Amino acid sequence: MEVVTEARVLKLELPAAALEAGIRTFAAGGQWQRAVDMLESMTADGQHAQHDTSVAVFRALAEGQQADRSLQLLEVMEQTGRGVPSTVRNLVVRTCATSGRLDRALELLEAMADSAMQSGLSDDEEGGGRGDVFIEGVTFSAVAGECLKQGLSAKAEEVLDWRDYL
Repeated sequence: MEVVTEARVLKLELPAAALEAGIRTFAAGGQWQRAVDMLESMTADGQHAQHDTSVAVFRALAEGQQADRSLQLLEVMEQTGRGVPSTVRNLVVRTCATSGRLDRALELLEAMADSAMQSGLSDDEEGGGRGDVFIEGVTFSAVAGECLKQGLSAKAEEVLDWRDYL
């Protein structure tokens, strides 16, 4: 990956496929900071990362329990106006829930549930980032589990009711 670093220092234009391969490699290697920096740089240059690349970065952020950074990157992606894949939104919710940001996880989950109800999608139907929203069952479970850990059993039941309804 030093090739990517050298190319950036020399201000060489690399094809998007090469950048994305570098981003996924950094993410898989636990170097979420470098992966996020490269993804943000791509976005700032007007390039849109492929689904797998975005998911790899958000998985790395989840593994590193980087809720705040995950939220910041989600905001950057939302500002592009190209849509954020539901897989990414689910990862952000779970990252927030398990990284001490349960309040934010609940806000995001509620917004996703509202959108899912409006579009009529369940977790069996992937929207794939076209604006459709689906919520994975594991996302509901993760949030409900964190609610229980914090003694919020009524909220946990509410989250599980959302899951059953959707």
